[in-house]
Amino acid sequence: SRDKSLIICFAVFDQYSLPHYDFIDSGMPLDAHVPSALHVPTVSSEDHPAWKCINSVQDLEKWKTSETYNKYTSFISMLCFVSRGKTVADLQSGEASGAIKGIVDILNILDSWIADFPPLQQPMRFGNKAFRSWREKLQESAESLHRSMLPIELHKYIPSLVLYFKEAYGNATRIDYGTGHEVNFFAWLLALTEIGFLKPAIVARGTSHERGSDESDSHILEDVGDAQQIVGVVFLKYLQLMRSLQKAYLLEPAGSHGVWGLDDYCFLPFLLGAWQLRDNVDGISPKDSLAPKISDQARQNFFYLDAIAFIHEVKKGPFFEHSPILNDIGSTVPTWEKVCSGLKRMYYAEVLGKYPVIQHFPFCDVLPPP
Repeated sequence: SRDKSLIICFAVFDQYSLPHYDFIDSGMPLDAHVPSALHVPTVSSEDHPAWKCINSVQDLEKWKTSETYNKYTSFISMLCFVSRGKTVADLQSGEASGAIKGIVDILNILDSWIADFPPLQQPMRFGNKAFRSWREKLQESAESLHRSMLPIELHKYIPSLVLYFKEAYGNATRIDYGTGHEVNFFAWLLALTEIGFLKPAIVARGTSHERGSDESDSHILEDVGDAQQIVGVVFLKYLQLMRSLQKAYLLEPAGSHGVWGLDDYCFLPFLLGAWQLRDNVDGISPKDSLAPKISDQARQNFFYLDAIAFIHEVKKGPFFEHSPILNDIGSTVPTWEKVCSGLKRMYYAEVLGKYPVIQHFPFCDVLPPP
């Protein structure tokens, strides 16, 4: 019902108690949540197998206070901050590094394999079995793809990197995809950062007092590395790839909450997209996301609006019925600042804090166990 939808929306945005991460509203220095230096492991991944350490709800609590959890959330926070007020074109500006180009090359290769494994003619509504052939090709090629991308001195980390890479594109047995796979993709990007391949160098420049503006914003974050293009180039390509896979192989939503979830498949287009829209110069408000027709230009500029438009493409019926949480965000949350804050808390609680999503997360020497 409509009342139930509103209750859930307000619970998401008002009742999660995560004060340590509520830096948007706390006045903490923004760079306190940005990695200040790369941690390059001193041991080889070849000598250590993967660890699966989240086997109970008690383990989940250890995960939330672990080094890897803090690295992951700091990484996501950094990507949010560099996206603030920027269109996709802004995030793509500048010459891409060799690392960014190498990752995009791999994603293009994965995309090309869809033509090699066309969908089978079968009566099922979801789960085309040709996806298993695509995933088998991924399993077989993962290490060689990394060897072609990485300099030889980083090859020793390939066994760790492929743990996340192989799990980032859906499950072959269930033929599904969801936020847990999305987490693995960003864990792969984080691991590439930890070993020094990606270099998302972020620095704080000046203070708001020096700029003659409100002192509540204490720092300006400036990207002097790969951070912006991780969002505007790499994430865009990953999102396009996953939509192609969803359409070609009719992937089931993994662990879907049905109409009471934010989205059937993903979360980060909304979180990063909300940060893009924060302070946007076009005057776009959360309410504008409920427009029945989102322009092609708006889709190209902002992940959030593109994700909304994609939902309109693949789902039938009134938006408030099949996507009540997104509908209520647009109709009840007045500013993008509050949307950003609420979605961040929701991501920590409903994705990183949920046992069914995180139980299969692998740990290794690059991203160590709790």
